[in-house]
Amino acid sequence: IQEFRKLAAQQRQKLPMAPQLPIHTAFRYTQLLADAQRLALVDFDGFRQGDAACDVGSFLAHLHYLAVKNEISLEQSQEAARLFLESYRSASQHEVDDAALAWYTAVILVAKHAQKMVKRLKEDGDEKLARLLQDSLSLLRHSPLAD
Repeated sequence: IQEFRKLAAQQRQKLPMAPQLPIHTAFRYTQLLADAQRLALVDFDGFRQGDAACDVGSFLAHLHYLAVKNEISLEQSQEAARLFLESYRSASQHEVDDAALAWYTAVILVAKHAQKMVKRLKEDGDEKLARLLQDSLSLLRHSPLAD
């Protein structure tokens, strides 16, 4: 965790400036309600202005968290992430920086999802928590912001 904290702090200083847009800050599929023709976003507790990479990273982090918890397969998580990111990039007027996306995804995996795993430690929780932390660290090590 020490290496993660160090890399996250170093890379945060290098994040590119991004347009400040309305963001949810906890965006994931469970925050969406849908019917045949409409899609609605719910839970605006953290709503504020910020980098869109925060919301995109939050969505990707949640998909990865589901795979670590074995609620979906890693392949399903990766395919859903690919499709989401592809769709987001084709529909959005604002580019999401890859370095910022990697940083937000890693930090959200630790700050939100690893914390949940610690609070709700299950029998195989140590192994899953270690995997989540290792995956987060890997994102930062391979980030375009890594030295």
